This record gives sequence, structure tokens and C-alpha cells, in this order.
Amino acid sequence: MHEFTIAKAILKGVLKEVSKHNAKKISRVGLRVGLLKMVTPVSLQNAFDIVSSGTIANQARLDVEEVPGDELSIINIEIEKE
Repeated sequence: MHEFTIAKAILKGVLKEVSKHNAKKISRVGLRVGLLKMVTPVSLQNAFDIVSSGTIANQARLDVEEVPGDELSIINIEIEKE
């Protein structure tokens, strides 16, 4: 299941970005995902739930905007600080 590879890449990018902002928890991640990636929002959320377990992104909701092409972009991240 390539969803796990994509979910791991998303998690890595998200954790790198929020490390600059003293985040305590990540509550939501907005994504743009190309249809050519061949993933559904539900399967991507399920994979992300598994790979983010034990991190500050645990239980974060993915808001997926499906777009043409093979794009994969993090467009915004909602965090909770102390």
C-alpha cells in the first residue's frame, strides 16, 4: 500500500515545519493531492493515523483537496501551542 509511503512523507514534512513553532500538538493538516497519486482521502487518513501514532500529529485530521496531476503539497498546518 503506497498510502503509507505518502503518509510518512507528509508526517516528515509536517514535523519538520512545526519544529520551528514550538507546537505541542498538530490538529489538522491541509493537503493538495493529485489524482494520479491514486489514493483516496480515507485511505490516506488511515495510513496517516498509523504512522503518526506516538507523535504530536497523533489524531490530526487530514483535509485533502484532490487536484489533477501528481501534486502532493502541504498547504497549511493547524497547531496547538502550550
